[in-house]
Amino acid sequence: LAGGNAAMAEHRPGEAALRFAGAVALDPGLAVARRNLAMLRLSRGDRAGAREAYAGLRHCCPDSPETRELAPLMAPLEPPGRLE
Repeated sequence: LAGGNAAMAEHRPGEAALRFAGAVALDPGLAVARRNLAMLRLSRGDRAGAREAYAGLRHCCPDSPETRELAPLMAPLEPPGRLE
């Protein structure tokens, strides 16, 4: 997670995405890594990737602050009726 944050701060989004995905692989319940990955993908125009990361976040951590934080940003990307 720290490596992904550092890569973002150094404007290396590709490396940041790999680091955040690696953090999720090591700890699937790490909501902040899932949120960061979704935000990064969204900022790069990867709507499908952002939806995928957000879906994982909603699945593993439905009541987390990170899930609630992303909900308004992700809602426009979902087909009607998909988000609760």
